[in-house]
Amino acid sequence: MQRRSHCCPPCHRSPLPLLIALVLAMRGQAFQYEQLPSSLGNLTNLQHLDLSKCSNVKALPEALCSLTQLQYLNLSFCSRLERIPEAIGFLLNLQYFSMSNCWKIKELPESFINLRNLLYLDLKRGQIVKGLEQALPGLTALQYLDISGNWKDLNDVSIHDAMKNLTHLKYLGLSRKKPGLSGIMLEGGCWRVDFIGTLTNLEHLDISCNIWLEYLPESIGNLKKLHTLDVSHCLSLKSLPDSISEITLKSLLIEGCRNELKDLVNSKFHYSLPLPFFKVRADAVSAHSNIRLLEGVNVSELRIFSLGNVRSLEEASEIKMSDKNNLSELILSCSWEGHSLDQKDLLGQLEPPRGLKSLGLECYSSPSFPSWLMGISHHLPNLVRITLNYLPECYNLPPLGQLPNLKVLYLMDCPRVKNIDKDFCGGKGAFRRLSEFCLRRMEALEEWSTTYSVEDGLEEFMFPMLDELEIDNCPSLRLKPRPPVFRNCIIQWSDQVIFSLEELGNNIGRLNSTPSSRLSIRYSMSRSMTLFHHFPALQDLEISICPNLTSVPEGLRNLTSLQSLELWRCESISALPLDGLYSLESLCISECKSIKSFRSCIRQLTKLQTLRIVRVRYFHRARVNLESSRPLLRFVTLTPEGRDKILIQVKYEKLPRFYAHCGLMGHVHLEYGTGEHGEEEL
Repeated sequence: MQRRSHCCPPCHRSPLPLLIALVLAMRGQAFQYEQLPSSLGNLTNLQHLDLSKCSNVKALPEALCSLTQLQYLNLSFCSRLERIPEAIGFLLNLQYFSMSNCWKIKELPESFINLRNLLYLDLKRGQIVKGLEQALPGLTALQYLDISGNWKDLNDVSIHDAMKNLTHLKYLGLSRKKPGLSGIMLEGGCWRVDFIGTLTNLEHLDISCNIWLEYLPESIGNLKKLHTLDVSHCLSLKSLPDSISEITLKSLLIEGCRNELKDLVNSKFHYSLPLPFFKVRADAVSAHSNIRLLEGVNVSELRIFSLGNVRSLEEASEIKMSDKNNLSELILSCSWEGHSLDQKDLLGQLEPPRGLKSLGLECYSSPSFPSWLMGISHHLPNLVRITLNYLPECYNLPPLGQLPNLKVLYLMDCPRVKNIDKDFCGGKGAFRRLSEFCLRRMEALEEWSTTYSVEDGLEEFMFPMLDELEIDNCPSLRLKPRPPVFRNCIIQWSDQVIFSLEELGNNIGRLNSTPSSRLSIRYSMSRSMTLFHHFPALQDLEISICPNLTSVPEGLRNLTSLQSLELWRCESISALPLDGLYSLESLCISECKSIKSFRSCIRQLTKLQTLRIVRVRYFHRARVNLESSRPLLRFVTLTPEGRDKILIQVKYEKLPRFYAHCGLMGHVHLEYGTGEHGEEEL
């Protein structure tokens, strides 16, 4: 039998050199090749190259850098791509470059600084740890920069200095939202953005989800062109600088912030609170509310709070919500305050326009829904995103499965909902495009039927195309009859989910589904985990804050595709039997204080590139031997606990790009040669 090649067929010389646009954007596993041919460099007139979601591609040919006419390069969601060609700086005409969700790329090449015509750079949700601060000073033409959720510590002074020169920036994304814990943990005090005052052309600033951000600098008043400021979920932010009143903001996003900040914003802006936020206020004198001010408003985004202050259904009807054809995103928050209007009737007067893309409903206390919501697939067929947050009297969710364009669904704080089953689907062919599903704080939820029956007894997955699944604080939830479909999944504070997956066993049969590649298990009290046989294609695994887990789960040995393993605060694990994980490239062990030895497990990991060992109690003197048997090892982070000492022993003197980082606590000594007898050797 002929062996299948992992390389893409060559690009022939004629007539392809005249080609100016090439799109290889294939969803999921459709693009099967691991390498692109070097003959790609023959396409000398190519201006547009889209490789997004080519998740099997591991390497780009150096010949890519011969495409000197290239203006657009999209590598987003190339999740197995490990490096960028060193000579990428030869692409002097490049204006658009996206590398979002490329988790394995750790550094930018030195030549990146030469991309002086670059206007758009997207590095969000990556793990760049080197080269960013060196590259930014040369990218002075940048108008769009997004490094949200990146692994790089943005408190680094060198990053601040590099950004000060990006005076043409119009959009800057610094959100810390990230699937892994390492992206939101920051030690050493508050997070700073003092440099932003120099970016005087900035129009949109996203610094959301920075839980350590305590203040904004007064220099933000210099940003006269700023129209959108997103500080949502900045939990430590208590106030805004006085200079913010000098900016004509159109959009100030404060969702998930402290109540004291929201009150401050309301008092600072009064009725001139910049849209999309609008707080309904009752007028005790006229027996009306200010909701009528929205009658002539036709903006793209609107967030209406305190609907409980609406005095009559006529007031709500007069704003003619369904006629606001520019409206794309709408959040309705009832914040019921004891007035006489029935919430179902009030919501019935606020039917959104047919073209709405995103809908949020919060603090809705009626047990039933108006007709436009129960028949939502007919009334709002263009919806892409729905968030239902705190519906305290809701027993049965509206049927959302027939919305043809729905991609994102969040269900949060619905304390009376017990089941998610076929009624939620509304018929066959449900949720065909849903890619992100979140269940959060659903404390009464007992059962999620991951499949449902269609004609002739056939089964279908409820969410057949799911990329992102998050189950957070659902303590009673059990899944049946099959494991759900997902690419990336986070399970935290939801032990019954883990137990139910373990009980499903091996012989349940499988429907056609996309293999799962990334799993995070957090805040579990389980003593063992035997669910991994359901996910044999896992590439990334995180187990965090599982204090009762006494050993690394045996099932890990069968995860032959596992490339990244992170263990954080699993304080009862005492040994690391990692045999069988021959594909492992990244290993992070943090605050697992019972582990006494790493020697036997590390020696087997011949493909290891990144090693992080942080705050391990028994490292009194440990030696890291980086021998020629592990030539791929490039990044080592060792942070001992207390004042323990670590000796980094480099035997392989030509080890490429070796970086050792010492934390603030403890001592690290770097030397060449042989170590002392009796030290722990990795």
